[in-house]
Amino acid sequence: MSAHSPTQAPTAARVVELRGGDAQGESLGVDLAGHPGAELSALSGLGLPVPRGFVVTAAHGSGSGGVDGAALDEAVSALLRDASTDGAPPLLVFRPSPPVAARGLLEPILGIGLDEAAATALGARLGDRRAAAELRCRFTQMFGSAVGGIDPYYFEEELYAEKSAAGVRHDHQLNAEQLDSLAARYERLYLEHTGHPIPATPVAQIEAALRATARAWRGPEGLALRAASGTEHIGAPAAVVHVWIQSEFGADSVSGTMSTRDPVTGAPQRCGEFVRGRRGGEPPTTPQPISGIGLAETSLQELMPGVWQQLGALGGVLEGHFGAAQEVQFGVERGALWLLGCREATLSPAGTVRATVELVDAGVLTAEQALARIRPRSLDALLHPSLDPSAPRTLLAKGLAASPGAVTGAIVLTAADAEAAHEAGRSVILVRHETTPDDIRGMIAARGVLTARGGITSHAAVVARQMGKTCVAGCGDLEIDLRGQTVTIGGVRLAAGDAITLDGSTGSVLLGQIATVEASMSPALDTLLRWADERRTVGVCANADTVEDAERGRRFGAEGIGLARTEHMFFDGDRIHVMREMIVADSPAARAAALERLRPFQRRDFEGIFRVMDGLPVTIRLLDPPLHEFLPERREDIEALGRSMGRPPAAIRGLVARLHEKNPMLGHRGCRLAISHPEIYEMQTRAIFDAALSLWAEGLDPRPQILVPLVSMAEELVAIRARIEAVAGEYGERGERLRAIPVGAMIELPRACATADAIAAHADFLSFGTNDLTQTVFGFSRDDVATFLPAYIERGLVKDDPFVVLDVDGVGGLIELACRLARKQKPEITIGICGEHAGEPRSVRWLQRGLVDYVSCSPYRVPIARVAAAQR
Repeated sequence: MSAHSPTQAPTAARVVELRGGDAQGESLGVDLAGHPGAELSALSGLGLPVPRGFVVTAAHGSGSGGVDGAALDEAVSALLRDASTDGAPPLLVFRPSPPVAARGLLEPILGIGLDEAAATALGARLGDRRAAAELRCRFTQMFGSAVGGIDPYYFEEELYAEKSAAGVRHDHQLNAEQLDSLAARYERLYLEHTGHPIPATPVAQIEAALRATARAWRGPEGLALRAASGTEHIGAPAAVVHVWIQSEFGADSVSGTMSTRDPVTGAPQRCGEFVRGRRGGEPPTTPQPISGIGLAETSLQELMPGVWQQLGALGGVLEGHFGAAQEVQFGVERGALWLLGCREATLSPAGTVRATVELVDAGVLTAEQALARIRPRSLDALLHPSLDPSAPRTLLAKGLAASPGAVTGAIVLTAADAEAAHEAGRSVILVRHETTPDDIRGMIAARGVLTARGGITSHAAVVARQMGKTCVAGCGDLEIDLRGQTVTIGGVRLAAGDAITLDGSTGSVLLGQIATVEASMSPALDTLLRWADERRTVGVCANADTVEDAERGRRFGAEGIGLARTEHMFFDGDRIHVMREMIVADSPAARAAALERLRPFQRRDFEGIFRVMDGLPVTIRLLDPPLHEFLPERREDIEALGRSMGRPPAAIRGLVARLHEKNPMLGHRGCRLAISHPEIYEMQTRAIFDAALSLWAEGLDPRPQILVPLVSMAEELVAIRARIEAVAGEYGERGERLRAIPVGAMIELPRACATADAIAAHADFLSFGTNDLTQTVFGFSRDDVATFLPAYIERGLVKDDPFVVLDVDGVGGLIELACRLARKQKPEITIGICGEHAGEPRSVRWLQRGLVDYVSCSPYRVPIARVAAAQR
């Protein structure tokens, strides 16, 4: 289907017939026919069984006109004549067909032409007068809401009055005569609210529906939707009119949806649910699975094997045409299958990767097209832990495997509780009867979602798969007591706050916290990433401060370590105490002694990372944060530090107070530490050199790089580089090899960008720290921005959080300036980026336009960056 393509000149709507393929030989795209219209046009063109009908195309431009009345009258008359059954004209469906989702704004109307006489004829054809009366009531209500603009509350009032008069409690208990009375009530309601009756003829009803659709599209909500979706050029959306497939009533009728692939795994198979036809007066039936033999519920495969076989033949045809897995809406009337629409199926991230790779293997897509279809962020869900097979577990219940992954968390029962827990740093699982759009924020905050109701196409399942969240849906053994803040799962009563584990790949709900194992890369993902690597033009490295992070980064395809933050290494175990002794030392000798005690710790850290990344570059950033961040704040910790050093606590408290800065992020930190305390960087340099020499002696190939943080002027780098080279001189003959270790500058201040040529003259490489660069360009504090940035986003002052998505106009402009200046000074210089933006897809796509040589992000984001860098 075509993408939106604004039309320049105003064009009026027109009628295009759907009849065993497009009778006018046109290819109806989304911009012309909207999504439902384009889908039905495509299905018809493929020779698949779609209801007879036509599309009223969209009107483009503010001055465009509606469809010609004579043409519409002719199309409706032909449809009523040619699609008649047993001499009776068919009932019709009116479906608005906008180019974007507009549920709640533009609603369909089922049963165009269903007046009292038509209801009588329909009852005779169905052999069920009550069913016909129920459908007439529904048509009248739908028409009244969509065309008459009547609030559904008024229809509910009339329904309540009719049930009270009949002495029944439930809708399905009303008989045919009582439903006839209810339809009359609805018709009077329409007359009272609009001043005129429902139009008497199908063509008049369709004309009224088209006018109402155009009004809604041009109203306040429609204008907002059009502005947000870039569809302002469409003056009135398209609409589809087709024969109503009556699949709700009758033993040989069903309605349902089918995905051409398993939504979780992406395997090519028929998945979905259907609802069996019923008789009037029976309550609606529950959905049943399409496929399966010997299940607790009868499947469509067992009930209608011929229809099931027909659906099976659709997979290759639809995927071959649309280039993606499809979800098909279908109806079966009197045993005959009809396709009512299709759309791209919502698969889990793992399912999307598998389906996309298999479509390339089948020759449907090219590798470039496959990469373009992947949402890089969705890959995150493929890279997280699964349950440890050897870990003991207690199964509480099973539901549907709605979205894969294994997560553990505390039970919360509301979206608000999930948000509050997330803000407090706690991992939670949102447990609901079923989710609604109101639960979205809670689903974002939760690690996983468990619902008592819903299938694989329920709100919880679809949204969780889109988010990459673990979800178990339709757990029939789950009971929730919201008032008492308890749940009962498989007969076991648990309270909010108790831990459970979800396995979204099997649908298992387990008691307590269960050990997990790291994710492994699937063959399909390996293939996709290989295609990305063959096409991207920038390197992808990992930010890693530990051996474990380095191992994870290399496993996910990192081509080196772009940022190893040494400050994180000082907070472990006994190191923090030695670090504090170094900071509060009252003499150069005492400081030197403490630094020598830290040096072996640093050396072992570096050796471990170099060993894991053997043969790949490892960029080590020298100490960056201000020293006060390492000092204790609690009184008991200050007193313990004083006792260990034989100094009074008051002296330690005074030193802590003196080191505290009003604006530490712009204070005594980064390379400024090395100017006033050069011995700190000298110790770190020796530890790097020691580790490299040790591994070279083993025959390994460590490739360290030294990164100097927060450089604002070339003179800082010159002074620090001289110190580094002086340390290399301490190693005698080995110093020559050590002097060859690249030394670079971290560009994270506006002045550094403006003088990048001068800095580059003394640097072997540059690395943008976009977190601090964003902070200093905007003047936003990362720690305080949450207090005001939401208001900026809400009011449209900024589109995205600039700490999440790179600000290409401001921050990006400085990056472009710095790259241009640096390469003019030193064309061969290597330039990278190591902020959080290096793993954000939109930012990576912008950066890879010849600006940087590599990006470096957290290990879990490495596959995301690899794919994003291959997308154009």
